[in-house]
Amino acid sequence: MNEADQGGSEEMQDSSPVYVYKEYEGGKLGLGVRVTDEQATLADLLSAWEPLSGDPAIYKAFAANHYADCRGCQVNCCRQAYVIPDLIALKRMSAYLGIAELDFARNYLDAEKLGITIPRLQTSPCIFLQEGLCTVYPVRTLICRFYLCTHILGETEEFIYTITLAGMAATQQYLAEAGLFDEQDGQVGLTDYEQHFLRFFGEYRGTRMVEAFLGARDYTEIPLSLFLPASR
Repeated sequence: MNEADQGGSEEMQDSSPVYVYKEYEGGKLGLGVRVTDEQATLADLLSAWEPLSGDPAIYKAFAANHYADCRGCQVNCCRQAYVIPDLIALKRMSAYLGIAELDFARNYLDAEKLGITIPRLQTSPCIFLQEGLCTVYPVRTLICRFYLCTHILGETEEFIYTITLAGMAATQQYLAEAGLFDEQDGQVGLTDYEQHFLRFFGEYRGTRMVEAFLGARDYTEIPLSLFLPASR
């Protein structure tokens, strides 16, 4: 189904604990996810979501002909993206590169942003982008895994955003507790975007969502139930 097709919703359901569906919202066809198993984990959500980037039935704003595989995209969001790794991704990327987690943080995070306690990857382009390809693709961050240049239904967008932000907040807390941050000028000169992140990091600190990331070794250990509206 493409955006010219009209109708209600189109389910893409199977026996998985999480499945994707299509539905119109504000006149635009968008993607949503439903969690059907209370034991579902973040790994289950990723298993349902990640194949969409290569699905020729999914409209993609920047892909060739709008339905091509994302790997052929020439826009390449990695060139400008503001990427803060979730804690599991930071640990996995460190292991993938064969270095200690704090060494990874010192070598690959933006030193200026560390001064304001924001653990952002070096960017413009992303430090891991080489010849248009991601060199840490198997262990890339949640924000990269979830990004898809198509309309996402509001409730699903909030769901994914909450998960991603909790993972980022866990990274900030983890590095703060490790003594990595050497704050320079506090809140002076922060952009609105950076103030937004710091405000939410403060709000998320100590929540069960962040504690789950701090205690997990893999996405299979992050229960999705923590991020559903009734649980927050």
